Amino acid sequence: MADATSAVPEPADRGTSAYIAEFIGTFALVFFITMAVSLFIEQAPEGLPQPFIDWSVIGLVHVFVLFMLIQTLALASGAHFNPAVTVAMTALRQI
Repeated sequence: MADATSAVPEPADRGTSAYIAEFIGTFALVFFITMAVSLFIEQAPEGLPQPFIDWSVIGLVHVFVLFMLIQTLALASGAHFNPAVTVAMTALRQI
């Protein structure tokens, strides 16, 4: 009887460009969402109008940034820009 683990092929190494693309993508996603949330939480200084931002704007920032990152970096890295997934895939050598 054949060993089940021997039938699993080793994934092809995409090189350092995949790791760099994942780092840039994860950083950009976290950065832009954090900036949108900080604009939502931060009160405007006295005399300046409050920026128009609410939960729907935060969601739209997430969608548009994620769409842009997937379109630009998917071929290089596979485009899993969730930091937890990126760490797990790096540990499993699947990037």
